Amino acid sequence: MISIGIDSGLDGAIVVLDGERNVLLASIVPTEKRASKRHYRLREMRALLVSAMEAAPGPPVLAVLERTQARGRGAGRIPMSASTVHSMGVGYGIWQGLLGGLQIPHETVLPSVWLKAMLHTVPGDGKERSIL
Repeated sequence: MISIGIDSGLDGAIVVLDGERNVLLASIVPTEKRASKRHYRLREMRALLVSAMEAAPGPPVLAVLERTQARGRGAGRIPMSASTVHSMGVGYGIWQGLLGGLQIPHETVLPSVWLKAMLHTVPGDGKERSIL
């Protein structure tokens, strides 16, 4: 089975793994800066998914999309700005649309769930751990 993992944020990434967890494709989310803001590059995002499908020797393929959620106030938490929450929602929606349009089966998962499942043996904290 080919697995596609997607972190939909502007600083996110996409990775494609084969059934043995070998990396077939890994890329940061394509963005560009326009008028002092970063924007998603939709054609390149679609091309990444098409490349993932072409890398697959055949079905099944499953994409797992990180479900975005705002961080509210709480112990030790810094709340997200409205623009950050909006940007995260835009990226999430774009990936959902691309996956649906390309008819790639997908599930959404909370960050805490996939971090626990995938990174339980990886040392470190936060984003650095995910990058490793």
